[in-house]
Amino acid sequence: MSEPAGSLRPFIFSHTPVKRAAMFAEPSVKTQDLLARMNTFYDEHIYPNEATYHAELEALRRQGNPWQTLTLIEALKARARAAGLWT
Repeated sequence: MSEPAGSLRPFIFSHTPVKRAAMFAEPSVKTQDLLARMNTFYDEHIYPNEATYHAELEALRRQGNPWQTLTLIEALKARARAAGLWT
């Protein structure tokens, strides 16, 4: 089967596969801390508010202007800033 002109497939599959090391090292301590704080924030504030988000957005759609800033988002931004997760 011939490949279309400009296809990279012949190039990609023409070399001998080599075993490669993992692309990324373990996250740094700073990154691990940030990930832990973000996961906690999501568990405590984001996931529990998903239904509220959709309800608020639907209410704005019914009013004819879904492009307004949601009050929930503004409240979550303030909490994220206080937690050091928003600049």
